Amino acid sequence: MKPIILVLISFLFLLPCYAQWSSDVASPNLISGGTGEQALPKVGVCTNGSTYISYFDNSSGGYKVWLKLLDMDGVAVWPDPKGIEMAGSISETWLTDYDLTVDGSGNALLCFQDIRSGFNSVYIYKVSPEGTQLWGENGICLSTNSSLDSPDYTPVVICTNDNSTYVAWQHQSDPTQVMIQKLDQAGQTQWLNPLILMVPSASTSWPQFVESTNGDILVKYYVDSGPFWAPNRELRVAKINPGGEILFDLTISDAYGIAAWTQVIGFAPDGSGGAVLTWHDDRDLNSMNQAYFAHIDGDGIVTTPEDGAYISSSSFYNQFYPRVSCDFSAQEARVAMRITDSGQNQCGLIVQVLDYNGNRQLGEEGYLREALSYNDNDPLFVWNYQGRFHYLQSWMDTSNPQIQTLRSARNAVPNEYNSWHDGHIATTQTPKFHFDFDSHEEGWVICVWEDGSTANDVYAMRYWYNGNVGACNGAPENVTAEFIPPSSIRVEWEAPSYSEPVSYHVQANDLLEMVPATQTEYTFTDLEPGTYIVRVIAIYPGGEESPSDEDSIQIEVVSADDLVSSPTQVSIFPNPFARDTELRWDAPKPGFTTISVYNLRGQKLFSESMNLAAGAQSYKLQTESLPTGIYFLRLQTGTHLISKKILKMR
Repeated sequence: MKPIILVLISFLFLLPCYAQWSSDVASPNLISGGTGEQALPKVGVCTNGSTYISYFDNSSGGYKVWLKLLDMDGVAVWPDPKGIEMAGSISETWLTDYDLTVDGSGNALLCFQDIRSGFNSVYIYKVSPEGTQLWGENGICLSTNSSLDSPDYTPVVICTNDNSTYVAWQHQSDPTQVMIQKLDQAGQTQWLNPLILMVPSASTSWPQFVESTNGDILVKYYVDSGPFWAPNRELRVAKINPGGEILFDLTISDAYGIAAWTQVIGFAPDGSGGAVLTWHDDRDLNSMNQAYFAHIDGDGIVTTPEDGAYISSSSFYNQFYPRVSCDFSAQEARVAMRITDSGQNQCGLIVQVLDYNGNRQLGEEGYLREALSYNDNDPLFVWNYQGRFHYLQSWMDTSNPQIQTLRSARNAVPNEYNSWHDGHIATTQTPKFHFDFDSHEEGWVICVWEDGSTANDVYAMRYWYNGNVGACNGAPENVTAEFIPPSSIRVEWEAPSYSEPVSYHVQANDLLEMVPATQTEYTFTDLEPGTYIVRVIAIYPGGEESPSDEDSIQIEVVSADDLVSSPTQVSIFPNPFARDTELRWDAPKPGFTTISVYNLRGQKLFSESMNLAAGAQSYKLQTESLPTGIYFLRLQTGTHLISKKILKMR
């Protein structure tokens, strides 16, 4: 349960938020402010880029739940600057946690508990992008309790790929039980009674969801025995199918030592129907917490050591709240966690990468990203995008807890961890808490939090894969440098995916050339032999620069006799073609020839270089992976370049 939140009244005017996502880290987006307290924000990002943000509002003397919708640019969609109130919601002067998610149609699913019936019950609302209450103005009550003796708390919600909704909550009976219910798209409950995760002579608590495959879900929960303030806590995962059948229910750790206040832990999909878990405990009862990692696959096989694998083998630090995210292509988990000294006076941060067997990839102790200091570094959210690992953290000087900032970090090179880029998300010098995050598959994260020291307000920012906030102002992508004998370098790149620069600067060592934004290639000529470091810099309004990753290229001395003459003739047959096509040409001299294929955007899809003898040549171009469309084929021999248009048909 959340701590009691006092009702505090202020006399600020309500400030509407019509602006776009802020690019100023000193001025985050105000989502809701004004009289009273706005608390416990949640965020859900839709596939079309719009964002729902919910919060509790106490301006009327009792906490009411509100929901706000912002478009891709961060502009409020609904007329009322506060958003839409969930009718009937009332939670008096204290709150517990709740949940928000979105479905595949862009609707919000908002689930919380309140006391409108006189005792705590769980309600769920479904709101369309147009602001329509699809499941009734007062939502749907999921609770089965009918007295003050058996309240329901802390619901969580997930919407699966088939647009089925699952809600789990804690039913405070004796003992406490986790209950789960399924709803269809119309809001009809699918199980006659809620499914109960029940263990004899023990309580079950704190459910979390991950989607598996075939509409199945995975549920993490605890099994607690002993006193509630110091339980013997077992960590378990159950798999449940759409019909409400428990397919497996397995113990991940029964080493105990998980504190009563360690409630929500790291629980993330592995990309193959399974899940990973991260947590900390004091199983040795030595007042030093160690962090652990476990993996369970979709078939219920735990692939890590019994009771979890160490995230860091160091026993010098306290290890707390490891945050985890999986790189599906690499089939590995990436973790950032807070560390402290034994007295919890100094803080630091460790990063670790683990395979699904629990093997530590960054050394036994992990990578010490931030050494112990009197600054409090608390990772709040981790995220993988295109091979880069990002963590977002709260940062505070412990000597002044009223000054707290939200920061970011990402590894400078994909899949490498010895060099990092650090940045800021919000530098306002105020207390910040009750954070929530949600990511979009195209490379950004929305961060929301409660801000202030008295009557708190809700703020948000958008963080991009390149470390920027607000506008992406992305860097050129897929930069390549190619040596063209005898003394030239051709540089090619792709335009940033989510932003439009006004121009580019192309750099090779100390040479710098400006090209228009419509151009995605440039050739440096008459260069001296040597090694050249090449990059392309996108230039945005106001002169802001966004540099690409670097590429290196070697220019060698090439004699005229080593150059291949231009082909006397190049033929492509068939063209158009349905499957493969063949190139034929005549090379007067031996040497290197490069064949490349580009799409209409100028993106290189394929390239192969060959050292060929003189004479008649043929090359079969395999096109199975190419969809129907028009392409450009480029054949380069020495200083000569020939381009041909080719057409693949069905």
